[in-house]
Amino acid sequence: MPFGKKKKEPKEPKEPKEKKPKKPKKEKKPKKEKAPKQKKEKKAKDPNKKKSPVKILIPLVLAVVAAAAFFLMKPKETEEEPKAPELPAEYKVGELAVTGLTVGEEELEVQAELAKTVQYTYTDLKDAAAAVSGYVSALTAESPRFSVVDEEFVRTERPDFTAQEGMVLLARNIEKEAEPEADAEADSSQTGDGSQTGDGSQAEVQAEEEVSMVLTVRIEWSPGVCVVTADEAEGTVTSPPPSESSMGGGQSIGLHEAQSRLENMEPAELGLSGTSMDEYEVFPLDGVVMVDSEPCVRVNIYSNQNAQNSNEFMGSFLMSMNDGTLYRLDPATGKVSEVELSD
Repeated sequence: MPFGKKKKEPKEPKEPKEKKPKKPKKEKKPKKEKAPKQKKEKKAKDPNKKKSPVKILIPLVLAVVAAAAFFLMKPKETEEEPKAPELPAEYKVGELAVTGLTVGEEELEVQAELAKTVQYTYTDLKDAAAAVSGYVSALTAESPRFSVVDEEFVRTERPDFTAQEGMVLLARNIEKEAEPEADAEADSSQTGDGSQTGDGSQAEVQAEEEVSMVLTVRIEWSPGVCVVTADEAEGTVTSPPPSESSMGGGQSIGLHEAQSRLENMEPAELGLSGTSMDEYEVFPLDGVVMVDSEPCVRVNIYSNQNAQNSNEFMGSFLMSMNDGTLYRLDPATGKVSEVELSD
């Protein structure tokens, strides 16, 4: 008997199993359609409905608290100590310097104002006196014109320019600029009937207290040298009071007096030709013309010495009613120049 494993006998084939039929799928139920949600309508605010007083008071209380905190926390302002005035430490004189004026600590209101003085020195002049004489003539002829004055700004005669050395002072009044605001205040100070109130009278007092100023030119000359100094000063250029001898008992010069004086002058003194004023007609005009605050009489001169034998205008002159100073008037430009009369 042979060794080894026994061969397995073939198994009988299994009968095929019957497949169970699949169960039919369950039909899905249709979903229910949901009705669309309706938005809730917001209720309109009633404009007549008053806000709650509590809601109004809260911001007001907060504002008051914030303001109080600001003022309480704000540091106290310390009083500023008065500052010392700013004064020049030195004065410049050309290329040199001079120590400036010092004041005490109690002088808190002191002010230092730089003068407007201008000075020029002219050297190497061949004839200093002649140069000064020509310069004075130019200043007294320009407009506004200067006058030769003394130290009190009273008009006086010219010095002797033939001298080797000398000094002459000229001055003219500085016109004050009209202030529109002051004029408006003066107008507003008047009432409807033209009367003035107390404010108007106060404005007049202030106007009267305004300081008058003059522009001065001081000229000093010596052989070959001339020093001209221009400056401003407080004061007014005036004419000397009339003397009884020249004014006929102290009365001012009138129309007839001015006419008589011109008729007795030499034509050359007035810049006219001829040997006698009989060749001319002198006509004084009514009214007063002011020249440097001085009242003057106006006189026109005409000539009949022409082919047409008609009045030919030769010139217009102004004579001071106070001292008889004579001026030549240019009607076209309105310029006035003093006429130098021989003694």
